[in-house]
Amino acid sequence: MNRLKELRLNKEENGKVGVTQQEVADKIGVTKRTYIYWEKNERQIKSEKAQLLADYFKVDVGYLLGYTDEPHKSMYDLAQQNPEDFPSDEDDLQDITPQGLVDASSENNKRYFYIENITNFVKDKKTTNSKLKLLSDIVDNFKKS
Repeated sequence: MNRLKELRLNKEENGKVGVTQQEVADKIGVTKRTYIYWEKNERQIKSEKAQLLADYFKVDVGYLLGYTDEPHKSMYDLAQQNPEDFPSDEDDLQDITPQGLVDASSENNKRYFYIENITNFVKDKKTTNSKLKLLSDIVDNFKKS
């Protein structure tokens, strides 16, 4: 089962919590009826529209469609996907781009605060992708316990 209704009701926009089905439909360029079909799981969402919805709600497509429980990829996966926002290991120690971590999430969910804490820890430090992966693994293990 997809998470469209949950995401829609929790979406913060223009200083209010929750958006209408019509607002979401307008944002991604479909009719309200089509969106309602998707929200009720009565129609399949095509991949390009699923990506537009995921971008609008600032979550991964897998989370949107109910395939995963994590709204965002791990920081290590994000670093690999967006290398321009993160340092490489070629020069060993380099500054990490704090904005890369912040942009990788949104203020609409708890992961933002986790990433913000980690960002505050590493923004004035020098780190490598291998150390970033280790930190990400520690966070993942902590969340499982």
